[in-house]
Amino acid sequence: MSREGGVEDWSKKHSSPLEYSKLTLINFAYRCKNAESPTLHLLQITIKPVESTKYLGVIFDRNLNWKVHQAYTVKKGTKWVAQIRRLMWPIWGITPNYAKQLFTSMALPRVLYVVDIWCTPTYGKHSGPKMVGSTKAIKQITSIQRVGVKVQWP
Repeated sequence: MSREGGVEDWSKKHSSPLEYSKLTLINFAYRCKNAESPTLHLLQITIKPVESTKYLGVIFDRNLNWKVHQAYTVKKGTKWVAQIRRLMWPIWGITPNYAKQLFTSMALPRVLYVVDIWCTPTYGKHSGPKMVGSTKAIKQITSIQRVGVKVQWP
């Protein structure tokens, strides 16, 4: 970073200062290994490893099992559905058609953002606990979608 022609010289030359506070260190490890992660020592800052970090709207955790991102997605979807339902008061609120359109165009894309990365499709001969894949996340997203599509007056 500090060598001649390195990142620091590039940032000064292009008037793009480095923001060290945004740096995050995450050590991706195998699930069974619980090894201690080393810290990163730079000239200006020492960066300690974290268990999870957010990058481009996706939360990566250390073991890449996506549990943190799934919980974040469910929380975000539940918040969106609750806010849309708040808009639907019988006297002054929006109609069910507008609420459904709002859910389909705003909430659903935010809930399903990069779902193909963090959600494994379910498969198996039997349904229920014998299913393989992201069954818990799919059930939670299905319940959010059910509430969003089942539009009723509060």
